[in-house]
Amino acid sequence: MIDIQDLKKIEIQPGDAFVVQSDQGITAAEAQRLKDAWAKFFGDVPLFILSQAKLVQLRPVSTTDG
Repeated sequence: MIDIQDLKKIEIQPGDAFVVQSDQGITAAEAQRLKDAWAKFFGDVPLFILSQAKLVQLRPVSTTDG
């Protein structure tokens, strides 16, 4: 799990995606603001918003790895 303050230390690789979870849940407008801010800094790196407050980094799984 990655704490939000650790974001400045993450090296984003091709195929990475991020998930934000909110304990209280968020409105569609809040989710859109978050996605807009994310896109401003990270471009087309995928961001998925769920309802529980932790940030995780997802890496692609190679189908050639045995």
